Order: sequence, then structure tokens, then C-alpha cells
Amino acid sequence: MYNLPEIDEPVDWLDAQVRSEQDAQVQRRLQMLLLLKTGEAKSRSAAADHLGVHRNTIANWLGRYEEGGTEKLCEIQPGTRPWSAVHSSRSDEGAEAPFIRA
Repeated sequence: MYNLPEIDEPVDWLDAQVRSEQDAQVQRRLQMLLLLKTGEAKSRSAAADHLGVHRNTIANWLGRYEEGGTEKLCEIQPGTRPWSAVHSSRSDEGAEAPFIRA
């Protein structure tokens, strides 16, 4: 079983950061920490279900957190778009998939 990292930030601080964050991607990552810190989510899968992401995404985020804390966790790579944003840009069933640079 995967061991969850110790989350050093206080619940009050995490909650304030989640509420004030304007970037939805960063907000979701901070929300993950809050869920795990409060025990509302007790596993990667539970956090993933709550946030609507794959459990491997949670594992990646936790790896970033372990590498460099919230600063590293909240770094968003330029040019990346969530999977849902790519696929919601289709206007109809027969539309071509958008071009995505690798």
C-alpha cells in the first residue's frame, strides 16, 4: 500500500489557501492536501474520487509535494491543459480533435 506523506501545513492555512486561490489547477492540488490532512480522504483513491481525477494524478501531485512542498506542488507547467479541457473544446460529435503539442 502507498504511504501518504506527512502534510506539514496547518489545516487553517490550507483552508485559507484553497479559498483564496484563483487558479483552479492550483486550488485542486491544495484541496487534495486539505482532504488528506483533515482525514476526509484517507487514500489516493478517495482523494481522486473527491476531486474528479485519476489516483495516479494524486500520486504525481504527492510526489511533487514530497520533492518541494507546496511551492513545487503548485508549479503549473506552461502549455499543459487538463484532459477535460481538451475534449470539451469539441463542438459536436463529428468534430476533429484539437491539435495538442507534445
